[in-house]
Amino acid sequence: MKDSTSISPTTALEVEYFHTLPGVGPANVMWRDRWPMRGGTFPQAHPVGGTSLRDGSMQFGTSDQMAAFRAKGYWASCFPEGDGMIVQTDRAAGSVVDDLKECFGWRVKIKRA
Repeated sequence: MKDSTSISPTTALEVEYFHTLPGVGPANVMWRDRWPMRGGTFPQAHPVGGTSLRDGSMQFGTSDQMAAFRAKGYWASCFPEGDGMIVQTDRAAGSVVDDLKECFGWRVKIKRA
């Protein structure tokens, strides 16, 4: 992985989705490059961006797209390392993928359903 400073606004980001394993762990969305958090803020080019919510929920990523995704009932937080995000859900993998595409415009490849 490499640190990235920019992505093309005309190219949809390709991400990999690893669905929840009940009793083991939550779902993960991973992208190839890294945009690490520095000083409590993600770089401008981060796929979700922003800072952490100030509501005590420990959710990182404050873009409008992330707000729309959370409004659908997801608990979601970007990894501080900048290479993906965690999603807590009990929904079917296909439903989560549809919501990721709708909210973020990403190309999503299911790696674990």
